[in-house]
Amino acid sequence: MRAAAARNIAFDIALLILGGLLYTLSFPPYGFTSTGWIALAPLYFVLQRKNFIGGFLCGLLFGIAICCGVAGWLYPAISSFFGTQSSLGLLLTAACFALYVGLYTGIASGLTALLIRSCNALIGCLAAAALWIVAEYARSTFFSGFSWGLLGYSQAAHLPPIQIADLTGIYGVSFLLALTGFATAAIVRWLRSSYSSNEAPSPWYELGCALTSVVLILAYGAVRLGDYATDGSAHRVRVALVRHDVPASERWERAFYAQAFLRYIGASESNIAPNAVDLIVWPEFASGFYLDRDPTMRLPLTRLLHRTEASLLVGGPRLDESNHLIQIYNSAYLFGPEGELLDTYDKIRLLPFAETRSTAFPPSFVQKGDYDNQFTPGSRRTIFTLPRGERFGVMICFEATYPEFARTLTANGAEFLVNLSNDVWLSGAGGSAAAEQHLAMAAVRAVENRRSLARATMAGINGFVDPTGRIYALSRAPEGVNIAPVTTNTELTVYTRYGDWFVALCAAFSIGCLIQGFSRRS
Repeated sequence: MRAAAARNIAFDIALLILGGLLYTLSFPPYGFTSTGWIALAPLYFVLQRKNFIGGFLCGLLFGIAICCGVAGWLYPAISSFFGTQSSLGLLLTAACFALYVGLYTGIASGLTALLIRSCNALIGCLAAAALWIVAEYARSTFFSGFSWGLLGYSQAAHLPPIQIADLTGIYGVSFLLALTGFATAAIVRWLRSSYSSNEAPSPWYELGCALTSVVLILAYGAVRLGDYATDGSAHRVRVALVRHDVPASERWERAFYAQAFLRYIGASESNIAPNAVDLIVWPEFASGFYLDRDPTMRLPLTRLLHRTEASLLVGGPRLDESNHLIQIYNSAYLFGPEGELLDTYDKIRLLPFAETRSTAFPPSFVQKGDYDNQFTPGSRRTIFTLPRGERFGVMICFEATYPEFARTLTANGAEFLVNLSNDVWLSGAGGSAAAEQHLAMAAVRAVENRRSLARATMAGINGFVDPTGRIYALSRAPEGVNIAPVTTNTELTVYTRYGDWFVALCAAFSIGCLIQGFSRRS
């Protein structure tokens, strides 16, 4: 009996690792989006014969497995950023995977195991997908959240299914993939039963539910893609994305600030003709100077803007000494064509440990530099206004991975979106994988809110996204400028208006199914 139990455990682990592999392959840099449709099938197959504890442990392992695959770059990024020993970096990475993903996936899996035993096939299929969505939302929201690599993002390059995001957010796409994963598990279980003495129920309810959802969502996607076909009458803002990669070792060193700043000036002057663009965009922390307080560094900026007759959005630190406190922000500055400072935005969602200091870690566990790199979170979601009246919102770095940021900016009047980022640590650790995943998640924000998006990064991928999620005018070059128009829009989607109503519906449905299931068992 012990040998049989050991074989069962080994079989379960192998299936969960297979699921993690399918999940990973559906994401960049691999891009086999089709594997995302069956990525959850191994997990659901294993959960068919588990109780809550067994389901929780399987979900915990599965959550860690998908993190190792999709976000495996996190370990070298942590070690490189903090200069930690390999053991400490590995411990912190494992803790992040387990607490930010594995915990929620484990709870959802444990509850799914209970529901499978107590609900009919159709309700069980819907409830399992609903619980997956609740888990994704929980891990994206609570305790600073980790929204990286939600299942729906695997389809970012496949435009028809992601159009549903303007109704449900990214969670509607994840729900569809969870349904197809559950149906696949039911089919495999039924086929397997024909070769054994164990009988399995027919999978027609699960298959019918999944196929109906796929047809409806793809049909909706086709209609919406047609609605947003190129319109020559749409208003456009001409945007230039400027890039000059600064090595990670130079980011916090004052000696390199002027050199990098002047290279951005030079790249802008040599590649942007007078009156060729309306807005020039430099990435997060392109400037290491406090531009609102440093008149010397403002002079070349003013000359650039006079010559190009454009506005400039630039990332850099901002110092505030009001209320007898010294506070430093990771900010975005907007300068007008005359060199005047029009407005600023202070990053609200800071990266834990990297941009905020924690008392749980020793002082040595902080990136060193000439300037303090521990920031104060901002409080105002700025809507910038260009001289001609176009309004836009800014998300700095991984704020673009959180749906609520873009949604709130759009609801407050943004007609297009800009994402400033510094992907030096991501690209240095994970090659193209992390940078491509970051771009894919930002692209879904465009679909959710039907807003064009311009993305300027350091060491990542510069480019533009239209309201359907189509990515265009990309640049991976370490230095240069790419120019393209972005359309403005004032439409408010269902998701923009009502937020995560779909998650609330999934939560209510899950709770109802659990109550009914417990009542039946009692």
